[in-house]
Amino acid sequence: MNKVFTARVIWYHYIYFVLLSGLAISFFMDNFLSLGVLFISWLIYMLEKTFHTQYTITPERTLIISQGKFFKNRTIAIDEIESIDEFYKLKLAGISVTEFILIKHKKEYYSLLPAKEKKAELFQLLTNKE
Repeated sequence: MNKVFTARVIWYHYIYFVLLSGLAISFFMDNFLSLGVLFISWLIYMLEKTFHTQYTITPERTLIISQGKFFKNRTIAIDEIESIDEFYKLKLAGISVTEFILIKHKKEYYSLLPAKEKKAELFQLLTNKE
């Protein structure tokens, strides 16, 4: 049975969405319609990527990274992964604000941002050699 993990939305994603929305609205109000349409399109693109990202681990030990409708799914064999590391970035007063899992596979790096309560389970499934 497939194990599906959803991606976490971090606080600075919301700030980014508010700024994009504000720019789009201001361009529409100032009659710069083409720039307004451009920023609305970019906002829709980023919303789709942020809110519909999922990580699926199949019984065949593959990791499928799905980032919404506008992106191609990436399929990675877990046994072919060269390195898996947990990173803690953007520390404020000793508290990590951004935690992610970094995967190296065939000279490509993928960062996974699973929900906080599921991060340990995803990391354990990726590092478990069965």
